[in-house]
Amino acid sequence: GDLKSKLTADPVDANHKALLQDVLKFHVISGATAIMTANLPATPTDVDTLSAGNLLTLKANAPEIKADDVEATVSIADVTATNGVVHVVNKVLFPASCSRTVVDIATGSTDHTTLVQLLTAADLVATLSIDTVGTGYTVFAPTNAAFAKIDTAITNCLRLSANKDHLVNLLKYHVVGSTVVAG
Repeated sequence: GDLKSKLTADPVDANHKALLQDVLKFHVISGATAIMTANLPATPTDVDTLSAGNLLTLKANAPEIKADDVEATVSIADVTATNGVVHVVNKVLFPASCSRTVVDIATGSTDHTTLVQLLTAADLVATLSIDTVGTGYTVFAPTNAAFAKIDTAITNCLRLSANKDHLVNLLKYHVVGSTVVAG
């Protein structure tokens, strides 16, 4: 859920652009030789991608490619181009560098520093850091600008340990206990 929103959000944002580039590079095998399906090895083989340090596993039997536990089937193979070959797959695969929790995404955003501070004060960082791909959380993450619209005295009051229960309840209004994607 959160990754899709990151990829489809404001395309000008440098963080979004870098994430999208990494996903796209993960679909390109590095090397000078185009790999045709007839040349696939009989046993599953890891190959380097243009996404630094991320490998794809090629399988000749379907043919399929695999990233972590997600397999994509090649539906159209061996479409030759002047600069390589294209194999059409039925899924978007994400490199390990994109396997981030909602907390990872929030802490990597300069627009969510207040949210991260409040999650920390509420002791919710560990809960929202649990990696349960596909069954995790959807967070409607208020930006720093959204928090700036609240009286500073209220935000500071919520940060006090005596008000932790109130802070937890406020933050829970922004979390759905399942993955929800747009559209």
